[in-house]
Amino acid sequence: MIQLKLALIIAVFLLFVAYAQTLVTAEESEHHEIIVIGAGMAGIAAANQLNEYGFKDIVILEARDRTGGRMLTDSSYENYRLDVGASWIHGTKDNPIAELAEEYGIETVPFDDEESAIFYDENGMPIDEKTKNSMRELYRQFEMFYDDYRDKILEQNAKDVSLNEAINEFTKDKELTEQELNNFNFMVVWNIEGDYATDASKLSLLSFEEMGYKMDGREVVFPGGYTQIIDKLAEGLTIRFQHTVTEIDYTDEIIHVKTDKGNFDAKYVISTLPLGVLKKNSVTFSPALTQEKIDSINKLEMGILNKVYYVFPEPPFWDVDYNFIAHISNQKGHWAYFANLYGILEEPVLLAFNTADFGHQLEDMEKEEIVAEGLEVLKKLYGETIPEPKYTYVTKWDSEPFSYGSYSSTGVDSTNYDFFVLSKPIKRLLFAGEATEVTYPATVHGAFFSGVREANRISWMEGNYLSPKAQIDNWVLPDYVLCKDGLELLISIDEESAACVNHYTKLNLLDRGWGFVTPYIYYN
Repeated sequence: MIQLKLALIIAVFLLFVAYAQTLVTAEESEHHEIIVIGAGMAGIAAANQLNEYGFKDIVILEARDRTGGRMLTDSSYENYRLDVGASWIHGTKDNPIAELAEEYGIETVPFDDEESAIFYDENGMPIDEKTKNSMRELYRQFEMFYDDYRDKILEQNAKDVSLNEAINEFTKDKELTEQELNNFNFMVVWNIEGDYATDASKLSLLSFEEMGYKMDGREVVFPGGYTQIIDKLAEGLTIRFQHTVTEIDYTDEIIHVKTDKGNFDAKYVISTLPLGVLKKNSVTFSPALTQEKIDSINKLEMGILNKVYYVFPEPPFWDVDYNFIAHISNQKGHWAYFANLYGILEEPVLLAFNTADFGHQLEDMEKEEIVAEGLEVLKKLYGETIPEPKYTYVTKWDSEPFSYGSYSSTGVDSTNYDFFVLSKPIKRLLFAGEATEVTYPATVHGAFFSGVREANRISWMEGNYLSPKAQIDNWVLPDYVLCKDGLELLISIDEESAACVNHYTKLNLLDRGWGFVTPYIYYN
């Protein structure tokens, strides 16, 4: 009996040891110097720049099974390369994406003539030039009206309102016919909601035009797909795919990152989680993010731009001489415009853009229903005998769990300062991504700038102090150049150069027209 009891005790003890070892193993973490969360443009740019600075132990954790984030080129049908996420380089002058394309020998083609468009009304009839000119003139009046409206709000120190409030004030005394109102609403979609991917009812009147996301130069697209850039940049980087981050614990000096595939520790973590993911609270931060960050996350908007590609058999049945085919519906934003890609791809391809509230409506529809609805619009414009498409692709970016939207914009009561708030580091937890870039949010180049900015920050935290010129040469924007303690940052008149100066040099440069960084970056 004693021997039996002893055997039971030993067995229980061995089970306990095995269980304890399992717990220890489960809690063990893989340690690295730097972890980057997200293999989109911001994360890839950060990791690349960190490598350039000499950091070697860098791991990127990516929830998807691919790089690119909200950049995605669909290549599943024959030889087609269809950009279903980001499509354009918005301005080629001094744009790092344009320079990378040139460096890698990747073909780009200008596609920026918005005047090259044919307009159709709700019944599928072409709109004459006189009507188009009237539409443009009414919209020009609206631009002047909302500028004045904005000035009055600022003069009275009143609360921010939505752009839609300005629309309502502008149209209420115009005595517009139903068709004229439809035409005007189309111009709002064409000029504003299509760019910002957010409904006018959610855009800040005071701030929406301050985003200034486009750079100088032409706007170009990639016949062979945007992800050619990210594929090249990602070469040689260590990326753990299908690792969904669930928690970031930055309580201690070492940051703990939990994923569904195991745990990781790092001295530094760069989070490139999109604004949409932050809004959904998909990732737990321990401790919670600062209230300032939470407020900015809540105030900023995550817009939606959903695309529908139609690949038709030869020959194209539409007006191939125009870049865009516009459809003015009785329902605002309803299949508002198609891009004609025949001149770019040399194949009969139409790309429909559905943004803002209508883009959200498509999220609840089945793909077949969406495709059929767009075809009905095209049949209305070009006749019932148009051919069936050979291939279609429909995006639903708002339902995508690792983006929850397309790109950011300033909601009511938010300003560009909120983008800056999202960029602020907390200890060794750093933040990048298009929604953290004050000057060029909502763009691929903005995401790139944010990634190199945070790589530069880590380099400085490690004591590697670069001159302002060296930082700018590494694509750090002048406003984000870092200075040693005791020196102040000044920006040149053209805002392309920066200097870290003492008091006496500062006075000299101020006399020559240099100035401090943009006030909203440092002051709310």
